Amino acid sequence: TFVALSNEELKELGLTTLGDRRSAQRIQQSLKSQLDNASSRVTGRYEGLLSIPHVWTEGIDVEEWKSTLSSGHVDESSQQQLSFTIWDFAGQLEYFPAHQFFLSASNALYVLVVNAEEGLAACQSRVMHWLSLISTSTQKDAKLYSQDGLEGVQVVIVATHTDTEKYRVEQAKSGDFLIGLLESVQDAFAPQIVVHKKIFCVDYRLADGGGLAGLIEALWSLNKEIRFTEVPSSYVGVAERLAAHRMDPSIKIPVISVDEFHGVVKNVGGDLDAGIVLSTLGAHGFVKVVEHGSLVLIEPVSWLSKMASCFLFASKELSTAGIIGKRVEDVRGILNNKFKSSQYSVDEASLVCRLLSSMDLCIEMKMEQPLYVFPCLLSSVESSNDILAGLWPVCSSSVMIGRRYRCSDERRALPPSLLALMMKELVSVLPVDDILFIRSNMMICIVGKAHVMVRHSGEHRDFIDVVVLSEGGEAGDSGGFSVLNLLCWCFSNVVSWFGNLRISKEAICLGMEGEDRVVAGQREAVGVIDGVLGLIVVCKTRNEEKNID
Repeated sequence: TFVALSNEELKELGLTTLGDRRSAQRIQQSLKSQLDNASSRVTGRYEGLLSIPHVWTEGIDVEEWKSTLSSGHVDESSQQQLSFTIWDFAGQLEYFPAHQFFLSASNALYVLVVNAEEGLAACQSRVMHWLSLISTSTQKDAKLYSQDGLEGVQVVIVATHTDTEKYRVEQAKSGDFLIGLLESVQDAFAPQIVVHKKIFCVDYRLADGGGLAGLIEALWSLNKEIRFTEVPSSYVGVAERLAAHRMDPSIKIPVISVDEFHGVVKNVGGDLDAGIVLSTLGAHGFVKVVEHGSLVLIEPVSWLSKMASCFLFASKELSTAGIIGKRVEDVRGILNNKFKSSQYSVDEASLVCRLLSSMDLCIEMKMEQPLYVFPCLLSSVESSNDILAGLWPVCSSSVMIGRRYRCSDERRALPPSLLALMMKELVSVLPVDDILFIRSNMMICIVGKAHVMVRHSGEHRDFIDVVVLSEGGEAGDSGGFSVLNLLCWCFSNVVSWFGNLRISKEAICLGMEGEDRVVAGQREAVGVIDGVLGLIVVCKTRNEEKNID
């Protein structure tokens, strides 16, 4: 049975074509409404979902879901309704600056959705990656979860596309590989992360939606078991007032002054401490203090995701210039093109730029007219690229030393934003003229008399390399090590922003072929990595672990 829209309904929705994304979103909403109000038109409760066009999530979609536990589980006289706020995140790693605000929340259940058509290896890789990001973003130290009374973060896995022929082929090859997937990830991050004992599979043709009915039961059960932090109703009242202010169509940037926030708190409850209310709502993601403590940004995750979608879907910058960025006027043009009904002034675009920089979506280059670099808009570059030949002046007497950083637990992934944060830290302390080159995966700059490169490496960006190029001889060696120590301290400072990230580092020494030198210890491995950097030597030095609680 197919849930369809009549021509009249299409006209009511203002559609002349089904091609654009927003049209598809409106179709989704109409179909959902039909499912709620005319379920008799389909043979199964969930079958109509098969007719909804697939739409990629841009940034984040937030919806309210109210669920009533069916009479099969409790007496009709004692039925209860539970309200969930569902945050649907886009999966692109460029959105991680927005993700990390909410991934660290304590009042959340995580539903991790994977495409079972892709088979065991792909599903396992994706699940481990996202569990790693949740683990990294969770502020509490993993050791604390072994103490009595502190529960781990709850994660439920849902497998989609389990009603397809491609999935059945994968199942024939690997058996019921979802059982193996669950076993492989269930204890990987325990006790910090608790993965539910069952993976819920989706089949919309079945009366219960496959595993959808079981998923609803699991969410009810977990809601009762988890001891969420209670937010006082008066605080929620303040958040609701702020949310209503944000919905005003004339408000382009949802910010108010701290004094205005105090006024809202006073109107809700005169005896409330505005400072405590502000810190509590901030801890739960309702607000964020910005602009050096002068402004309060309302619902920062939603706003940041909305802004990110303006830039992440722009084309990658392919210029050969070393620094590629956007002026305030450029950003204003992007915003006005995206939000045609709300035209931004220069001052408003400038505020947007400063907010995006403070929330790590872009890097501000301090100039007479500030330049904002969006790493997500930049292409990546290989170290052998000809562009780098003049920026990385290697000669026969050059010495390259460095450190390679990785997660101490090899199953875990480095946060996608870690390299961009390292770039931002360096930009904040170096003269603009000493910043030579920035791309999404690499930065080259001058520190003292040495050239410095920070970059992602590894097939899946598993490592971050910090490399120092200095002149040969005792003075060059000494200066190179001093710069390297400074960079290691800088990197440690960046790592400390992630509450539960453990990093190990190992010494690497890079030099020209035939001139490679070992920092200390025995040579463990030698391999050509590219034409510009020559040889890489990983030394058997003491493996140092940076554990920042």
